[in-house]
Amino acid sequence: MRSAFRQSVIVLTAGAAVAIIIVLSMQLLSSRVITEESNQSEASGPNISILTSDAIRDQSWGSFAFTSQVMIRDEFGIQAELHPELTTETLRDYRTAKEAEDGADMIIGHGREFAATFAEYAPQYPEVEFVSLHGETNHDNHTVYTFDVAPTEVLAMTAATIKSESGSVGVLSKYGDWRSRELVEERLQELDTELHYEVVEDRNDTEKAMEALERLRDAGADVIYSRGNTFNRYVIQQAAEDDFYVIGFIDDQSYLSREHVLTSIVNNVPLVYEKIMTDYLSEEGLTGGTVELSAEDGVFYLAPFGPMFSEADMDELKKHDSRVLRHLYDGSR
Repeated sequence: MRSAFRQSVIVLTAGAAVAIIIVLSMQLLSSRVITEESNQSEASGPNISILTSDAIRDQSWGSFAFTSQVMIRDEFGIQAELHPELTTETLRDYRTAKEAEDGADMIIGHGREFAATFAEYAPQYPEVEFVSLHGETNHDNHTVYTFDVAPTEVLAMTAATIKSESGSVGVLSKYGDWRSRELVEERLQELDTELHYEVVEDRNDTEKAMEALERLRDAGADVIYSRGNTFNRYVIQQAAEDDFYVIGFIDDQSYLSREHVLTSIVNNVPLVYEKIMTDYLSEEGLTGGTVELSAEDGVFYLAPFGPMFSEADMDELKKHDSRVLRHLYDGSR
């Protein structure tokens, strides 16, 4: 009797286990089907990859690759893959080739360092559209989108001369990344202001950047235009401690120290991506060559000046550039 009861229990238990397994399997299969259908839906548009050498951090150049990825999804309904921290030529080569082999329709390089990589791979993958932010191109399927912030930098540095007590300002930048030096130097010479210039190899190398900052300060610079994305927050922190002024970069960085950030050169990078996507999806498509964007396109502008600028400073700035005065009063861009 007991033996028969045990057998019944075993049979019922085994049956229940089998039923549970069947239910779980059906749920898993259902989930898999939904996921596959979702993926197919997401992949129905063009296959786009964004490559950046930077990490995705707040207030960094790399962070704009992420915000641009989100913009592409929200504004165009297209899923783009983002591949960060491609810090070496080998990594950039590998990822570019892999994305092309995996069927990417368009590969966007988030910085001029990708232009040289795309120059090599564009002829090998003529069916792929390559786009780089800044750089040079010689291929029909490689388009460069660029913008020249030199006039805005000259404007900011003109304002810097008003707040410099030493008559000496400094620029801290990544090696090979600052293209406005000659124009800025010419302007500063007109204003009897000395320019000191220091570079670092990596915009993420905070230690080297702080060493370069110390050299600029030792040379007498009391206003620093820091073009370092990641290391800017440390430069501004040092400015707050040692009481000198900074011009921010990429984003309006006055929130880091309102009393020490004169202004910032702001890049609205998602607008560049919006232009890329609009051109790519247009009837004409991308045509290769270089697309030069301007301040009128809204892709860069000067952030509002800080509270350290007095009415007397405004009057002095008016003598140099009427556009500066308009900016001070109404924030016009």
